[in-house]
Amino acid sequence: MTATRQPLTAVTWGTLLADHAYLSADYARNARLYWSALADLGHELGVRHPHLADGGADVLVDMCAGGVPVILTWTTGRETTTAAVIVEYLSETAVRVRYCGFGHWVQLDQVTSARVFDTVRTWAADA
Repeated sequence: MTATRQPLTAVTWGTLLADHAYLSADYARNARLYWSALADLGHELGVRHPHLADGGADVLVDMCAGGVPVILTWTTGRETTTAAVIVEYLSETAVRVRYCGFGHWVQLDQVTSARVFDTVRTWAADA
């Protein structure tokens, strides 16, 4: 038997969208959406879109709220695109991304991966 995750706050996509059309970095900052509310939104988005494996829904919510780039992969028909994007807006069903000087909406059903950049640190050998 698996335990059901209890929400940390009263913030859900329903309450968020009743107040605003989508999540954005400006809205998250102005509405003072703290980590607990963002965690609830990420969990709820992950439940609605289980194909976003390995915490992809949480990554989308966090990077949208912070305005930080994310590596996003999506498939439309026979074409698969992987790009470093800025998530401008996020709703329950779609994400607006900006890259290479233009932006467009991508349906969350088309997203196959959302991840952060890998960081590798190297140090120069002691002289």
